[in-house]
Amino acid sequence: MNITFAGLRLGAIALCGILLVNCSPQRPAAQYSVAPQGPHEHEVAQAFEALVRAYDRQDWGDVMALIADDAQIEPAAPEATGPSGGDSPRVLNKYEYGEAIKPIIPTIRGYQVEHVKLMTVNPMQVLVSGTVTLLMAGRPSLQNRDRLWVFENRGERWLVVRAQYL
Repeated sequence: MNITFAGLRLGAIALCGILLVNCSPQRPAAQYSVAPQGPHEHEVAQAFEALVRAYDRQDWGDVMALIADDAQIEPAAPEATGPSGGDSPRVLNKYEYGEAIKPIIPTIRGYQVEHVKLMTVNPMQVLVSGTVTLLMAGRPSLQNRDRLWVFENRGERWLVVRAQYL
C-alpha cells in the first residue's frame, strides 16, 4: 500500500514539474541589444528566433523552411570562396546552401546570436544583425562573427532573402 502511494506521489510531482516547465515563458533564442519596435520587427524577431532555434536543435528542414527560394546566402565555412578562389565569399542559392549545410547540421553543438539589432527598411523588409557563435564538433568553431540577415515579407511569412558576414 505504501509503495503504491509513494508511486502516485512521485508521478504527481513529475507531472507538476513537466507542466511548470511547459508553462514557463520560453527564453529568447537570441540576445537583443535593442528590443524590436513595431509589428514588423516583432514578427521578424519571431521568425529569427525560429531560425536560431532550428540551427541550435540541428533541424535542417526548419532552417530551410525559413529561407526564401531565391535567397542569396554567404556560408559560414571558410573554404567556400568566390568563383575565382580569391578573397570574395561565395554566395549560394537556397538549394546549394541546403546541400552544403545538410552534412554539417549534425556537427553543430551550439548556435547563439548576441547583440541583435533589427532595422526596418520598409514595410516588406527588415534587417537583422548580430554576433554569431557556432560551436562545431570535429572542426574549428566560428566565434564572434558579425552577420546580417535580410528578411522579406513573402505572403504572410517573413523569410531570409540574404545572409552575409560583415
